[in-house]
Amino acid sequence: MFIIKAGMTPNLRHFWFIVVLLVSLTAGRAVTLTGEEQQLANLLTTASGQQRNKGAMHLDERLVAVARARAMDMAKRDYFDHVNPDGNGPNYLVRAAGYALPATYSTDRKANSIESIGGGYMSAQECWDELLKSPPHRAHLLAQEPFFKDQTSYGIGHYYDPNSTYWHYWVIITAPPAPVSALTIAAPVAGARVTSETLSVRGSVSGGGMFSALQLRLDTPAGEGTWMNLSLPTASGVGQWTATVSGLLPGVNTIRVRTLDAKGAVALLTGCPVRLVILKPLTVSVDGAGRVTDGFAGTTNRALGLNYTISAMPAAGLIFDRWEGLPATPGRDFHRATQTFVMAEGLSLTAHFITNPFPALAANYGGLVGGEGAAPDESGGILLNVTAGGVFTGRLVFAGKTYPLLGRFNSDGDVSLNIARAGTTALSLALHLDVSGVVQAITGTVSDGTAVVDLRADRSGPTKAMRFTARIEPDAVNAPAMQGSGYATVAIRADGVVRVSGVLADGQPFASGTYFTGAGAFSLHIPLAGGGSVLRGSLEVAGEAMDGVLHYDTTAGESVHQTTGARYVPPAAGAPCVQFGGVNSGDVSLAGGGIASAMNHAFSIGANSRITLATPVPAGWNLNVNPANGRFAGTFVHPLGGVRKFSGVVSQKDGAGWGFFPGDGGGGSAILGAQ
Repeated sequence: MFIIKAGMTPNLRHFWFIVVLLVSLTAGRAVTLTGEEQQLANLLTTASGQQRNKGAMHLDERLVAVARARAMDMAKRDYFDHVNPDGNGPNYLVRAAGYALPATYSTDRKANSIESIGGGYMSAQECWDELLKSPPHRAHLLAQEPFFKDQTSYGIGHYYDPNSTYWHYWVIITAPPAPVSALTIAAPVAGARVTSETLSVRGSVSGGGMFSALQLRLDTPAGEGTWMNLSLPTASGVGQWTATVSGLLPGVNTIRVRTLDAKGAVALLTGCPVRLVILKPLTVSVDGAGRVTDGFAGTTNRALGLNYTISAMPAAGLIFDRWEGLPATPGRDFHRATQTFVMAEGLSLTAHFITNPFPALAANYGGLVGGEGAAPDESGGILLNVTAGGVFTGRLVFAGKTYPLLGRFNSDGDVSLNIARAGTTALSLALHLDVSGVVQAITGTVSDGTAVVDLRADRSGPTKAMRFTARIEPDAVNAPAMQGSGYATVAIRADGVVRVSGVLADGQPFASGTYFTGAGAFSLHIPLAGGGSVLRGSLEVAGEAMDGVLHYDTTAGESVHQTTGARYVPPAAGAPCVQFGGVNSGDVSLAGGGIASAMNHAFSIGANSRITLATPVPAGWNLNVNPANGRFAGTFVHPLGGVRKFSGVVSQKDGAGWGFFPGDGGGGSAILGAQ
């Protein structure tokens, strides 16, 4: 983070405004450093290795003003360099501030013979210690080269801005003592607001005999003016000068005065920024119950060309709708309550407020992006929670990646979001919530810059709490290789929140949360562990049954799985969770997956769903069922060797169970049924 620049070999108007203001604040009295600046000054003037005459070292207010302006300018314009973005270096800036450097010092605009800077250091001591580690800095600050020994005048500047890159900016300027001369503008006062296009200007100059000319220039917002000669007092003391300038334009105008030496070079330069204000009426009206920023309501006078910020605040039960009358500018959203605008003649604004429609729309919403038939890289899922204030949170799953969502619908129910993606283009998300309540859904589009994909998220709401167990059947195309069934357990809460978990027949586990919608269905779009695979689709609930299709996208391709489920009710204490063929006994059958002939074994299910395998029990076999969710699991010895695990779910409605086991040449099926 820390960068050091050695000094050895805002726009400009903004910079001179800072310099002139700082000089004007200290004119006529001794300059006072801040605590941080004083610490750095003490280190400079008391250093044991200091080669300058310590008794001759003194603080110069003009060098302090330039050093402070340099530190502030680097922070505000977010750069770190001896040469500012306008192409001006320390030699030029010090001379332009009215401090005369020796004629032998370079006059190149980028030249630096006087400055060291440090960025990012939290204290003066840390800055000093780090600067001295750099040979060029050490040579400058301790005058270890003859060139610097007569630089006994100095200025220190420090500026802190937590919104800048380096936070702390430190500037040390040293220079030979300047000749006794000064150039000031006494009136108008720097930073003054004026209402006339013509101004009387007066000031003073000392050491007039040292100069060949005294000149004045007016710079307006339209550009730089032309230097004109003034009468130069030649007395050895302080001489007064006066001038009249005209042609000021609305905005910041800068009056500049300079002296030239015998060779025509700039010796002293000072400036005085003033703002020409032309007031015109601004009318702000309110439609509906609400208010605007204090001082703006009704008709007030505002300065042409200036930026103003105004906010609209609704009364209880209402929301801000839109601004009317604002100039249409790129990126302006008239539905934003806070607006910044440039004052123009004839401007009239109205803030519109309407009854808040969102309390009736506050709910969870869930659905799919691209629909069930979309290609994997153009599909996804979306889950949103909308509050009574129109704020939403949630997540978007698109092309296998998950992105958090946060935003606010405007009064029309619209919102647009840009979602950054690492290493590729951002996603553009446009959502619309029907504020009339007729369409109980959020619709919109997702675009990756090339394709535009539709989305729909239906509203969820209170429902009957239910549990289901579901069989995920093998794809008919892949059935010869994958004969087993995946499975899932589904819990639908009374508030419409759905929790789904299960295992696909290739052993891939999955789990997700979603919402049960008013359409009697819920959507799934689940990126699976390891990346590159997605499980997606919709399941509908009708009474005690559940049915739908799930798409399983992997790097090897897509498979389609019919999924059927039935209501599952955990049994009362002491009762079995399922009966097979109406009795408390059944048969487990294992087939496929390298088993040449199906393997069957009888069992009984008793109190608390405890399963007992018929004797004799083959070595390595066991079977149990979890009555809380209907999942079963067991082990057996595969004919080709090794103990294998199998698992699945039971269906209370069908009196059966389906699952799978990993096998050779593809998974095999595990079925529980009647004997």
